[in-house]
Amino acid sequence: MKKYPKFIFIFCVGFFYLSCSKDDASNPENPENPVDIYTVGRENNTSETSYAKIWKNGIASELTAGISISNANDVCVYGNDVYVAGNEYSNEDQHYVPKIWKNGVATNYSNALGNTDGTLYSVTANNSGVFACGYERNTAGIWVATYWDNGLPVPLTNGIENAYAKDIAINNSNIYVVGRASIDGHTKACLWKDGVLTELANGDYYSTSESVCVVGNDVYIAGFKESDANDMAMLWKNGVEIPLSDTANDSYAMSIKVVDNKVYSGGWEQISGIDVATVWIDGVANPITDGTKNANILDIEIIGNNVYASGYEEDASGNVGIAKLWKNGEEMYSLTNIPNNGYAAGISVVNR
Repeated sequence: MKKYPKFIFIFCVGFFYLSCSKDDASNPENPENPVDIYTVGRENNTSETSYAKIWKNGIASELTAGISISNANDVCVYGNDVYVAGNEYSNEDQHYVPKIWKNGVATNYSNALGNTDGTLYSVTANNSGVFACGYERNTAGIWVATYWDNGLPVPLTNGIENAYAKDIAINNSNIYVVGRASIDGHTKACLWKDGVLTELANGDYYSTSESVCVVGNDVYIAGFKESDANDMAMLWKNGVEIPLSDTANDSYAMSIKVVDNKVYSGGWEQISGIDVATVWIDGVANPITDGTKNANILDIEIIGNNVYASGYEEDASGNVGIAKLWKNGEEMYSLTNIPNNGYAAGISVVNR
């Protein structure tokens, strides 16, 4: 199973808005109509504290005070409002609190399972309200995959075995959530549609689904699956498994978008022991880093013909992660600075 670099704590990573984007991806970017790029993530303050952050066009704003561990995992722009999903550790209550920040103002999301840990990994909004997903720990210490409908928690699993919700999309009033669940002792990639579970893998090997995009009647899911030989980036279309890599290299897909009948996935492929940030377009791998330092894509956004990606790249020492934003394979911004570890988990790009 893939292990995240040591500078990333347990709560991280991000998602897409409103079926398969956080904004209207059908609106082409126009040189005369510039875009605003919202990126969220985290930057360490000390070895034991961090800031949840949002960057607008590369300019940072802190969502938290940096006095405990906090994470911003996803961002959604709807109308004039910017929503960020994440969590913050409460030094007073000594647990992680799920949070939504709306235009920088935090709301603690209720935990239906008691005063225990929780996080939000994904957020989307439409004219029916704000929807988020993540997971929370019950009093028995089991993680329960959960989505929130306008702040009201809806558990997706029974709390007997661990389960995690990683991404949410809304299409025609249907609620799609993806993640993974331990079922009879096997960790399986999962899709919940309106609360009804579909297992995407047979459980012979560890698998997880990380991102979902719904276009018309088609449901696209990105994730990865272990095998005896390697870990492999996966796309599921309407439940049918499609490997994204045909090599022996380990590979991981963390995000998915479908625009103008093209399928875009973002993640990384390990080449000669180095994680190379990669965008797959209709299954064809496009590396965007040079393979000299570990780099991962955690989210992608498509506007017109432009592909935006957020994630991180390690410094030359391999000890510090630097939050990055790329456009069409070229670095736009280094969002954090050495010596502070950081990553950019979610991205949303909107026309001004």
